[in-house]
Amino acid sequence: MSNTTLKIIACVSMLIDHIGYILFPEYIIFRYFGRIAMPIFAFFIGVGCRYTKNKLKYLSQVLFLGIACQIVNIINDLITGNFTDIYGNILITFSLSIVICFAYLHLENAIKQNDKNEVLKRSCLFLICLLGVFCVLRFTDNVIGIPFSVDYGWRGVLLP
Repeated sequence: MSNTTLKIIACVSMLIDHIGYILFPEYIIFRYFGRIAMPIFAFFIGVGCRYTKNKLKYLSQVLFLGIACQIVNIINDLITGNFTDIYGNILITFSLSIVICFAYLHLENAIKQNDKNEVLKRSCLFLICLLGVFCVLRFTDNVIGIPFSVDYGWRGVLLP
């Protein structure tokens, strides 16, 4: 199966999921079919992390699009009076995933070079990134006073 075919399957699945969520919330079958999309997109995030030439550009594109979508979502919640928490969309989830993936790939390169000093430094960097993401997911509501979560939680962040 080609990458294009997988992407089409993920997009169609996501579309069906969103149609079911908005137009037919009483029919859960739409949502079940839509659950196929996230693991496929997570796969492509992982592939993108490994093969991208410009890591900062890759992260910033996903993160800024996620933030833009989130701002629209928050404005909508404020207008409708439904603002109770910040629920990060899937692009925010994948942005956290990308940070972890890049730290892991950085560590992997040091292991391939067989430099024990570099491996130790990069292991620390990787653990700091993991801890940072955990802290963002766990303690943000204590800092800003508004509960914060992301799509699929920590499992979604670690999947790619």
